[in-house]
Amino acid sequence: MNEKLADVPVIVEDEPDEELRREMGETNLTEPSDLCGLQHGVPLTERSEFFSDMTTPVIMLFRGPICRLSDGSENELRKQIRITLLHEIGHHFGFDEEELQAIGYG
Repeated sequence: MNEKLADVPVIVEDEPDEELRREMGETNLTEPSDLCGLQHGVPLTERSEFFSDMTTPVIMLFRGPICRLSDGSENELRKQIRITLLHEIGHHFGFDEEELQAIGYG
């Protein structure tokens, strides 16, 4: 395992909560969310040697949206989990949405 990921927990929840959905700009809270994952914390590229934020970075995956995006097959579910996890790891390493899209994890 990469040492830069060794202390980053991956938390799996059923759905993003209402507060998080609002923070992420979702306006229709009566519909199911399509937020599959979230990287919370300061990306490695934005830290300096004097970085003092003691907040542990966290990667969150949301089971419901991931399942809704897959076609129900085990292979498709595994693919969607992999894409979501690699997308959030990419954010941890400082990739933005455009860069992740360009390499197929958008």
